[in-house]
Amino acid sequence: MSVDPSETILRRASMLLEQRRYSAAQAELRKVLADYPEHTYAHALLSLALAQDERVGDAARSPEHMEQLVDATRHAELAIASDPNDSLGFYALAFARHQRRDFPASIQAGRTAIALDPYDADSYAIVSSSMLQSRQYADALEIAEQGLKVDPEHGSCTNLRSLSLERLGRGGDAIDAANAQLKRNPGDAGAHAAVAYAHLNRGEYKQAQVSFREALRLDPTNEFARMGMIEAINSGNFLYRTLHRYFVWIGRLDQRMAFGLMIGFYLLINNIDRIAEAAPFIQPYTQAIILAYIVFALSTWIASPLMNTALRLHPFGRHLLNGKERLTSNLIAGLLTIGLLCLIGGWFASELSLGMAGLVYCLVLSVFVVATLNMPTKGLRLGVGVASVVVAILPFFGQLQYFIFGSLAIQIGSQILAARNRSF
Repeated sequence: MSVDPSETILRRASMLLEQRRYSAAQAELRKVLADYPEHTYAHALLSLALAQDERVGDAARSPEHMEQLVDATRHAELAIASDPNDSLGFYALAFARHQRRDFPASIQAGRTAIALDPYDADSYAIVSSSMLQSRQYADALEIAEQGLKVDPEHGSCTNLRSLSLERLGRGGDAIDAANAQLKRNPGDAGAHAAVAYAHLNRGEYKQAQVSFREALRLDPTNEFARMGMIEAINSGNFLYRTLHRYFVWIGRLDQRMAFGLMIGFYLLINNIDRIAEAAPFIQPYTQAIILAYIVFALSTWIASPLMNTALRLHPFGRHLLNGKERLTSNLIAGLLTIGLLCLIGGWFASELSLGMAGLVYCLVLSVFVVATLNMPTKGLRLGVGVASVVVAILPFFGQLQYFIFGSLAIQIGSQILAARNRSF
């Protein structure tokens, strides 16, 4: 009996996917689709091969790679159109949407995959991961544990359970779960990263560095571990470590609650005079409270890129930064240098208030830089960048009040835009 050539190619492509040779797998799968344009399994596998890529760093964020993820979504949708009852097509769609950071769509597709095949732990893992990224920590934990009922030794579900436990404040349980996975599979980079994050968010940054380093040794393309290693190295600085604890606390809150808290802080400062009238004992401290808030607000924006500048002197850390992070750190360092020169110049010219104004102006410009470069899409970066330029020139036309309100609008608005426009 002769063997269908397409089946041989599909088996070869599946093997290449397991070996993470994604480009080679794509080439094999396109051969099948050239002869069988509606082949469900080939479309689904090609989607998975396109959504996973050997490229790391800047190359993995290039426009070409973004287009590749769009193509991955298209092939997953073609697989579903070919056979709506096949769970693999919906899993591929969930994976592609997850890679595009469209987490609601990923959850929806993943749930459909689970409904069609409730015995595939991979589908539970992709849903749990999307929920984790959406800050639905309790739901992410529940789905991961459902996946572990299907496959008690599933690596991704175990690691997602560990990360969800950490986000819910159960750091000890998180470390135990990840260590259990490492006993089963010492080469699991995701488990090493999960242990590292649990240590990092408990303030144990040295232990975190060891685990992150091992995760990156096992999988140099692990973006999760790369970003964690940057945080762990920067946490060697006491001030940054203190600020990181605030970020961890905010990160554990529901997204709406976190935004509400930021706006609440702003309203509190904006009405500090009225509060002082109602509570006179606060009046001597109003200026100090306002100054502390300004310093804190600015530090939440520029602390990370500023520490990344110092990171470039670290023997291991200098290899971790991507192009955007290096550009941001260069711009922030340059603006702070100009600001300090303004302050020193004001001191020697007996115009200290003018020098302070120059320093504050440069700090605000630093926020504009971070806000612009942190936007997830080119269109949003252009929009925030133009708004930043308009607001930045207002003081030169005597519009100081509009400059202040504009700066606050960019600070809060860019955070909302970044959270609501994760997909592209």
